[in-house]
Amino acid sequence: MAIQVNNKAALLGFVGIVGIIVIYLHYPSKESDNQAALQKTSLDNNRKESLLKKLSDTNSRSANMNWEALKSAAKSNAGITSTEVTVEVGGTKIFKREAVDSKKKTSGGTILFLHGQAFTSENWCKLGTLNVTAHQGYKAIAIDLPDYGQSAKGKTSDSVQFMLDLLKVLGLDIDKPIIVSPSMSGGFALPLLFQHPEAFKGYIPVAPVGVGKFNDDEYKNNKVFTCSIVGDKDPSLGAAATAKFSQMPNGETHTLEDAGHPCYLDQPQEFHKIMYAFAKKVFGA
Repeated sequence: MAIQVNNKAALLGFVGIVGIIVIYLHYPSKESDNQAALQKTSLDNNRKESLLKKLSDTNSRSANMNWEALKSAAKSNAGITSTEVTVEVGGTKIFKREAVDSKKKTSGGTILFLHGQAFTSENWCKLGTLNVTAHQGYKAIAIDLPDYGQSAKGKTSDSVQFMLDLLKVLGLDIDKPIIVSPSMSGGFALPLLFQHPEAFKGYIPVAPVGVGKFNDDEYKNNKVFTCSIVGDKDPSLGAAATAKFSQMPNGETHTLEDAGHPCYLDQPQEFHKIMYAFAKKVFGA
């Protein structure tokens, strides 16, 4: 009898040990629980980042789709007249593109587009800016600066005089324009801004070169309505422009997300939205 009891006891003991092992394996330690929680948190964070990226991509595509819709609406506007001509400015032949909605009795004002070193007036045409601007009720003019595009070769020796002559030839010496000046064209627009502020109805600098050539007092004392637009991925010229133009009493500054130096190419919808809001404020139409 004693031997049978011992066998049963051994069997029960063995079953108990197996049960403990099973329980241990099935229910991990607190440390294991912590590791699992951390792993789940990491997975949740990765999923969150993935979702945010998808949302960002969707918003970007949506913005581009909205811009495409605006371009399409402008293209279907039979009242928009586009012309391409060469005009003579101070003895230099300058190529000009123009778009205006002939069905509108009066123009909301003129926006003159300059260009950066890597571009010409064709850039504004291909982007859709000229037609959409005309569709918005403004006269849109874009030129090839001297030595660029279809304008005469050879650089101008006096950028200020060139701009004054240009405005006169375009009939903008009386009806002042908003001048849009990206990058390299700051070498033309900025000297004019500080020497002849009366030539501007408004100014839209897009990370222009040369902002450091003028001191803080010159910015603080200049009352031209200004709307600086830069990309957040342009830490050099963009950041410098924001710092300078924020000092102007009638200046506003904007930084577009996920946009580089030519921010109007990366975020056309947002760029033009800001531009037209500024134009409405300046022209009052």
